[in-house]
Amino acid sequence: MAEWTAEWTHHDLRRLCAAGRSITKGPLNDTYAGTLGGRPVFVRHRVLDDPGYGQTFAGERYVSALLSGRVRVPEVLQVVADEQGRDRFAVFEFVDGRAPDWEAPEVLTALADRLLAIHAIPADGLGDVGGALSRTAVPRYLLDLIRRECELLPRHAGDPLIGAPDALAGAMACFEGERPCLCHGDVHRENWLVDQAGELWTLDWEAARFRVAAADFNQMRAGWLTAGQEEIVLSRYLERSGRDRAVFTRQIAILRLLWHIRTYNFQVLVRGRSPRRHRENLDAANVLLGEILRGTP
Repeated sequence: MAEWTAEWTHHDLRRLCAAGRSITKGPLNDTYAGTLGGRPVFVRHRVLDDPGYGQTFAGERYVSALLSGRVRVPEVLQVVADEQGRDRFAVFEFVDGRAPDWEAPEVLTALADRLLAIHAIPADGLGDVGGALSRTAVPRYLLDLIRRECELLPRHAGDPLIGAPDALAGAMACFEGERPCLCHGDVHRENWLVDQAGELWTLDWEAARFRVAAADFNQMRAGWLTAGQEEIVLSRYLERSGRDRAVFTRQIAILRLLWHIRTYNFQVLVRGRSPRRHRENLDAANVLLGEILRGTP
């Protein structure tokens, strides 16, 4: 962490969020750009207190040292607790940049290269960055995650999805021998930035985990990349990693299914959103389940 002696309070951060420039409004965090002590900063304000979603800035506390300059990440200057002592704000260096042009092939290959650099950091277990890791075998660990989410589904989700863990037990063999690695955990269009020098930065590491590499591909088709654009990223990744395409795409499909179910549960059960509004997540999960059980992908 760069030398910075200022200590900001939650009062300082609340004032900045009230007066600063709003950048995003998200389900876990709102983000703002402003100035503290004459220094331009970027601030994330945690708006959800559910500990099951995100690590409340734990990712940012650890990933910079783990990455050792391999990937550009904004430096966290301070994490600030609220009146109850809960970590509520994170202050970052301000990166002057713009949204990447996802139609440019060179940006897509840069995305693949950044993911490769992140996934090159191994772990001896699965779980939170900076926390106790599980030594449970990868297939069992992931199947347990799927089972927990499916147990939360309402009856209208249908028997196939509710019974998906049992149906998928055999399919989890594609994760045999998979080594845990650092994963960003929330790879989507809003979490990347191109600076004035053309460098690609990776933002928002709150969902960082030691998981399996395919997990960072689960949102690429969720209102972001076209099939053709995703193929550019995937081809570059497979070429440089030497992974087997059939095995890796099967892993992606299973973890994409988990993401859709978990997203539905989060939006409906945690945020109280309309089940009808997020029916598309259940529909997508059903399609993926069928493809996985048929062996395609």
